[in-house]
Amino acid sequence: MAIIGSIRKKMGWVLLFFVGGALLAFILGDFLNSGSSMFTGDRTTVAEVGGTKISANVYERNVEERLASFQMNSNGENIPSETQDMLRDEAWEQMIRDLIMEQQYNETGIAVGGEELKDMVSGQNIHPEVARAFTNPQTGEFDPSSILSSIKRLRETEDGNNRWAMFEDKIVKERTFEKYAMLIQKGLYVTTAEAERDIQSGSAKANISYVYKSFSSVSDSSITVTDQEIREYYEAHKHLYKQKEEERSLEYVIFNVDPSAEDTLEARNWISEIKEKLVESTTDSLFVNRHADTPFDDRFYGKGSIAANLDSIFFAADSTGLVVGPYFENGAYKLAKLSEKRMHSDSVKVRQFVLLAKEGDTLATYARADSLMKLIQNGTPFGDVAFNNNDDPSTQADSGNIGWVTEYDQRMTYYGPRFTDTCFANTSKGLILLKTPYGAHVIDVQERTKLVPQVRIAFVDRYLKPSQETYNNVYQQANEFAGKSRTEETFSQNSTKLNKRVAEGLRTGDRNIPGLESARPMVRWAYNSEVGDVSDVMAFGDKFAVALLTEVLEEGYIPIDKRKPELEIAAKKEKKVKQFQEEFKSKMAGINDINALASAMGSEAQKVEGITFSASFVAGLGMEPAVIGHAFGEKQGQLSQPIKGNTGVFVIVVESVTPAPEGQDIATKKKSMRATAQSRAATDVVNALLEKADVQDYRAKFY
Repeated sequence: MAIIGSIRKKMGWVLLFFVGGALLAFILGDFLNSGSSMFTGDRTTVAEVGGTKISANVYERNVEERLASFQMNSNGENIPSETQDMLRDEAWEQMIRDLIMEQQYNETGIAVGGEELKDMVSGQNIHPEVARAFTNPQTGEFDPSSILSSIKRLRETEDGNNRWAMFEDKIVKERTFEKYAMLIQKGLYVTTAEAERDIQSGSAKANISYVYKSFSSVSDSSITVTDQEIREYYEAHKHLYKQKEEERSLEYVIFNVDPSAEDTLEARNWISEIKEKLVESTTDSLFVNRHADTPFDDRFYGKGSIAANLDSIFFAADSTGLVVGPYFENGAYKLAKLSEKRMHSDSVKVRQFVLLAKEGDTLATYARADSLMKLIQNGTPFGDVAFNNNDDPSTQADSGNIGWVTEYDQRMTYYGPRFTDTCFANTSKGLILLKTPYGAHVIDVQERTKLVPQVRIAFVDRYLKPSQETYNNVYQQANEFAGKSRTEETFSQNSTKLNKRVAEGLRTGDRNIPGLESARPMVRWAYNSEVGDVSDVMAFGDKFAVALLTEVLEEGYIPIDKRKPELEIAAKKEKKVKQFQEEFKSKMAGINDINALASAMGSEAQKVEGITFSASFVAGLGMEPAVIGHAFGEKQGQLSQPIKGNTGVFVIVVESVTPAPEGQDIATKKKSMRATAQSRAATDVVNALLEKADVQDYRAKFY
């Protein structure tokens, strides 16, 4: 249940609307109609889940809803491409999960009826999301009697009615999954034998001595394996070479669009020509915003906070108007003009409280602020007044204390420029009353640092960028390469002197290819092409690329020839195991002492103490589960048979075994083990269902 809740929160969006005069935030998931029929009936198919089709139109509609909701909650800002990709993936994952779980609900008969939904919304068992939604964020009060009237008002509009339907759909799905998860959890049981075994595996300890021969003691080059031996290893370990998803690999050449010598000269000439105009400018902010690539920055800088070449000049200047440059910095040609100088405190220690004006009583709020000012001036502690009269929740608990802040501290800019200017404008300390359209601030400037010189600088910059002509020239180079490289052979020949790269194991939902920005078009091309195909020129930001599809690995067992180098190494290791085991067996003839065996092998016996069966790592050995298993399976005092480990072959002798202490609480252990299993049940079941669902991903055909 917990994992699904977090997934839904991750995938959801926030819908804002007023209920009962309070601004509420509903975290909602995608609205999906019940029944699997919504996934079928479209001519285009973006996925299949266990034979059930999901249409591309349905997927795209969910993506669009998610994008629109995200943009609404980010105040209409453009959504970065990386975020769009994330939202697309989230829409995909939720659709797959919803369909899989819906099939489970249908098979098990789990559902939420109308009466149960009513009880969740307005009955005796209010759903936590409903309680949260109808709790006033200002007062923290929840009034269940207002729910029905609030819902009625909400559903008077089409938009509100749709939002409420989506919210109901969300809580119904959560409750349905809770029932499903509970059904599984109630079926889990831990036996007494399991609990006793778990206690033993975590508490019993073994001490061993061992002799070890490392695989690295014999070089791979000295071992020869035949194709038949490679095949035998492959067949014995075939499960390790199963391809769960189709993968494709390609080679590609990148043509970078970098500024040409002509582009550099044009930028340098422009910055030089505009210098005189900057010198003559009387409104530096307007000049910068009209001509520069970067908007005017109106902040003041203290000594040591700007580049050394500007710091030494501007803080030594007697007057404003001095222009430094042109100079090149961070990819741009720049000019810097000393626009203004001042003596100013760089930090203040401040506390404040806010009185928010209600509609129509602004003057009354100002009058109240005046009276509270007088209370403080007459001796009432500022902290007491602030604690009892502060409408700002961020400082109310701390009696209005903000503390030491700079002019550009986030805690200052939060209240707006008028607040910041008020705190820093005066050279004195004490109480200040700031009246605003939304109320009043009663401010106490407790301390301020000494006055120090500060400068405001007008920067004019021109970034060095490739011109359209440069883009055209690079595109022509890429296009010429593509035209001459239409086969795998010519592609390889013509790319020998270029920056050819390789991208292996691309999956249908991938979006990233090294060196390329937003590389989805190349992945899509790869999944709509055949081995040996060469792409046309593709544009990726300031780069062009041409690709060759070199390999397609279908879902299923990977052919031997696709992993032959890897299989050859593994087969050689397997051959070493057999050789080392035979060597150990020949040396062990007539020997029953670990030290004698070590001497015969030309090594020394080592000891390990305090091994537990549940351990995954053994000091001095590393990850050697086979050795751990034998430490608790061999007879004490007898040499084991040669054991194949991860890093070599071992022979061990169990010196002693200390059983788990008696008297441990079996009932408590059973309860703990069952709780652990139940906490993982929902996650494990969903993951297992996803793995068994036979999901076919066709997104690369469309997106």
